[in-house]
Amino acid sequence: MFRTRYTLHRQAYQHKICNIIEDMLAEALVRADRDLHEGKPEDMLMISEAIKTVEDYSKLTDEIFEQILSSTADNLKESRDILNKIIRRKLPKFVGEARLTENKSKVTEKHWFSV
Repeated sequence: MFRTRYTLHRQAYQHKICNIIEDMLAEALVRADRDLHEGKPEDMLMISEAIKTVEDYSKLTDEIFEQILSSTADNLKESRDILNKIIRRKLPKFVGEARLTENKSKVTEKHWFSV
């Protein structure tokens, strides 16, 4: 069981492409968080505010991804471009990682190169 779990983490959950897409998706959502609700009602749920209650969190679905992609708003262009790169698999390349130790705690630096 432990070997299977280790293998799944190494080959799937922590795969470099999975990590790249996760970072890109997070960046798109952070950028959209401030712009998605521009000009919308005050009570409209913001992505960053949804983690405060289970009820709000359960409202977050993949619809956000589609909403950003189908938007023609100029303020969502950066988020839309990032999501389109994910769809078209125009992913940055992983060029290196440095593990530094500082005061007995590990610090990891990752370096990405966009194509």
